[in-house]
Amino acid sequence: MGMLKLIGGGELICKALQRSLNVLLLISAFVFVSCGEKPDIEASLVISAEEISAAAAGGEIQVTITSDQKWNITTIDQLWVDASILAGVPGVQVTVKLSLEPNPTSAARTAVITVVSGATRKTLTIIQNAGFDPSSLDVSKIYIPQELRSMDLYKSSSTWYFGRSKQSEHFIVSGARNMTSWGL
Repeated sequence: MGMLKLIGGGELICKALQRSLNVLLLISAFVFVSCGEKPDIEASLVISAEEISAAAAGGEIQVTITSDQKWNITTIDQLWVDASILAGVPGVQVTVKLSLEPNPTSAARTAVITVVSGATRKTLTIIQNAGFDPSSLDVSKIYIPQELRSMDLYKSSSTWYFGRSKQSEHFIVSGARNMTSWGL
């Protein structure tokens, strides 16, 4: 019988410990929440442009970014765009140089850059013009000898081919049959 009283007393101790743990967990949760970071607030984020049209040749574009809070460029969704600076501090206007690779395609392309400051998120869209489109070439302005005029100069399998080098902006006129005689 003395053994049952001890067990009964042990239950009371366990309940008291459980209540103490619940109170301790409640206090630690309050301390954790009150000591955590403040929630992000809206920032006065200013980007000098929302949309920029860029030349097909690529190059460099400059934009300025200012905010009353620290800011970051969080995403650049295309690999053909690179930014010189990815972050800034409150109250300082920063000039960001965006480097664009040349557009080798015959279609315009778009990149979106996302800037975040506090709870504010803004985007800058870059639309790069199409690169060279061979069909837009006015062949009538190119001197073609009489004996070559009946050939299709756009077919690379043709005896003579007029095309653009992918490595540069130069045009190539080649004679497929004569290339070996030139040592090429």
